Amino acid sequence: MLAAASAALALTAASAHAAVLEWSFSGTILAGSVSGPDAGTASGVFRYDTDTGQIHDVRIATPAGSPSGGLIFDAHLGESFYSAGGGLTFGQSGADPSAEQTAFMLAGVWLADLGAPGSKPISERAFAEFRCSSRSECAQGVGSSITNWRGGEATGRVVAVSAVPVPAGLPLLATGLVLLGWTSRRKASIAP
Repeated sequence: MLAAASAALALTAASAHAAVLEWSFSGTILAGSVSGPDAGTASGVFRYDTDTGQIHDVRIATPAGSPSGGLIFDAHLGESFYSAGGGLTFGQSGADPSAEQTAFMLAGVWLADLGAPGSKPISERAFAEFRCSSRSECAQGVGSSITNWRGGEATGRVVAVSAVPVPAGLPLLATGLVLLGWTSRRKASIAP
């Protein structure tokens, strides 16, 4: 009985920790080929949870001067190893997964780079926006260039380290339940 009470108290005293890093970036993109005209600045922000390895809260915008007309990307698709200029790929959450669509690549920035605060240069002369025939091809970085990076930088910083607190009454409740069970067993063994 005492062991059960100790286990209950140990479980209720535990708290979870999650480090969340917010990554932001900004860089110039070129229309069409790597020697095309300046299309403006692409920028964005997303969060990376170091415990789960997941990217969330994505908000990436390309400029109206882009041949795409300027788009918003709000979903992380994957990591492209297709070409030397690969990196994290993003798409639009409402897009039909089997249809042709436009995706976005944060070239030269990888999941392995996101676990600690710091800065990472964006690879030049690599896809920024690109057309792909399906969501799975977009995730792999397979497609044709709409815009290319001229340069930029991604910067990560810790935005939240949270401990999930245990409500103050929970250990007291666990102790009370253990004592209640112990007294009712004792009464049952004493009863004639």
